[in-house]
Amino acid sequence: MINIKRKSECTGCSACKNICPKNAIEMVCDNEGFEYPIVDKNKCVNCNLCNKVCPVLNVKECKDENQIINIAYNCNKEEVEKSSSGGIFILLAKKTIENGGVVYGAAFDEKLVLRHTSADKYEKIEPLLKSKYVQSAIGDSYIKVKNDLKKGRKVLFVGTPCQVNGLLSFLNKKYDNLITVDFICHGVPSGKVLHHYVSCLEKKYHSSITKIFFRTKTKGWNNFGLKFLFENGKCIEKFGIEDEYLAAFLFDIDLRPSCYKCNFKGIDRKSDITLADAWGELSGSRVYNERGTSLIIAHTNDGEKLIDEITKNIEFERNNENYILKYNVNAMYSVIKDSRRKKFFKQLNNNRDFMEIVNKLKKITFRVRVERKIRKIVNGRRNKKIS
Repeated sequence: MINIKRKSECTGCSACKNICPKNAIEMVCDNEGFEYPIVDKNKCVNCNLCNKVCPVLNVKECKDENQIINIAYNCNKEEVEKSSSGGIFILLAKKTIENGGVVYGAAFDEKLVLRHTSADKYEKIEPLLKSKYVQSAIGDSYIKVKNDLKKGRKVLFVGTPCQVNGLLSFLNKKYDNLITVDFICHGVPSGKVLHHYVSCLEKKYHSSITKIFFRTKTKGWNNFGLKFLFENGKCIEKFGIEDEYLAAFLFDIDLRPSCYKCNFKGIDRKSDITLADAWGELSGSRVYNERGTSLIIAHTNDGEKLIDEITKNIEFERNNENYILKYNVNAMYSVIKDSRRKKFFKQLNNNRDFMEIVNKLKKITFRVRVERKIRKIVNGRRNKKIS
C-alpha cells in the first residue's frame, strides 16, 4: 500500500487513488483541508501499484526533448481579458477541440469547490480559464483521460506540475494524442482556506457568493485582484495584499506542506508545454501587452507542434532560459515556509474570523522582517548564480 514516510512530501496528486484496482484508496482532507490518501486495508490486496505510480516516491530527472521559449500574447483582445495573462491557454484549448479533442482543467462547481473537469465544446472552455489560487480535486480525472486516449481522442490536460507528473506516472506510457500543460507554480492553498474566506465574506455582506474570479484586470494585468459576485447582485473586488486571501497566499502562510519543498521545479519538465506570466522588462517591446503577456515554454516536439498551430493568432518573440531564471524564480525554487503558517492554521481551526486572522498576521513583526531580509539575500544569491 502507499507508503509516503513524511506527510509533507505528498502532493495530493491522486495518482495512487486512480490506479488502485480495488478502489481501496480515498483522498481525505486533513485538518488543514489538504487531501491525502487513506487506504482501506480490508480492500487492499498489496499489489503495490500505488507505490509504483507515486511521482514523489519515483522522482526521475527529466531533460527537455526540445526547448523553445516564447514571449507572446493572443491577438484577440476579448480572449486576453478573459485570461490571467496573455490568453494562450484558450487558444490551445480551442485548437484541441477543433481537432475533435477534449480539454481537462480546473473549474469551480456550484458549491465553489475546485475540481478537475473536462470540456469538449467551445462554450465549456471559459470555466477552465484564469488562475485559481487553490488546489483542485483530481477525482477520477486520470482514469477518464486514459479512457479518452485509448479511444484515440486528442487530450489536452492542464494542471499544476505535480498533477501533470501524477497523470504521466499513472499512464506509464507515451500517448501521441496527449498534450500536457503545466505552469510556473507558487504553491496551492487548500479548499478549506478558500471556504473560510467565502463564509467570512458571506456573513459580512449578508448574501451567498455565486462566482469567484481570480486575477481580475480592472486595474491592469500587473495589479491583479479577486472579484466576488453575490446572490443579491453585489460585487466585491480587492487588489493585492488588501485582499486577505491574496495576502495569505503571497505571504506563503496557507500553502500545502509539499509546496515548500517541491520536487517538480526546474526549466526542464515532463510536461509538453509550460505557461506563465511574462514578468520583467518588456515595456516598449512589441510583445508587451499591458492587459497580459505570457511566457510559453515548449519542452517537447509535440508541444512545439501545437504552439505552431496557434502562431497565426498570437504576437510572439523568441527568448531564452536566462529570462525565465531572472524573472520567474518560482520556476526553479520553492517558496520558503513562513513562521506565521502554524499560527494561521491553528486560528483557522479554532473558527476565528478569516479576515481578522490575516490582518493581524499581516502586521510585520521584527521576526518577519528578519525572515524577509533573509529571503531577499537568498534570492539575490540565487540570481547571481544564475547570471
